[in-house]
Order: sequence, then C-alpha cells, then structure tokens
Amino acid sequence: MGDARNAINVQSSDVVLALGAVTPGTLSEVALALKADKPVVLVGASDHAQRFLAAIGNGRVHVAADARDAIALIKRLLPTA
Repeated sequence: MGDARNAINVQSSDVVLALGAVTPGTLSEVALALKADKPVVLVGASDHAQRFLAAIGNGRVHVAADARDAIALIKRLLPTA
C-alpha cells in the first residue's frame, strides 16, 4: 500500500491525531491533513515542530498536553451531526 496509507488515513478522518510528529511518515500525514483542510491535534511534538506546523496550519493545528487533553480537543473539533 505504501504512501497511499497516509492519504487514506487522512481522507477518512475528521480530525488527525499526530503523536510525536518527528518522523517523515507522521509529518506527511500532518501535511496531507492541512492540505485537506482537516484539523490536527499534536501530542508530544517538539517545540520546533509545534511552531512550524502552527505557522503553516492556518489555525488548524492544536497542541494537547497529554492524552486526556487530546481527547477533549478532538471532541470539540469533531463536526456536529
């Protein structure tokens, strides 16, 4: 499946959760999410990654302190039915 997996993951998600955001695969999923205008929640990303992704994210990048914070953010970001 290769790189198509990242595109499938992003396109089938309402919100993308990225843990660490330091590997090329994770960063490519974040980039695809931003390109698709989807919100991204970062957990455990470095300060540098957080600043860079926030700068290019046009308000779609959100930083969570931990798993509990990430869940709360995701619940707020999910579209309402």
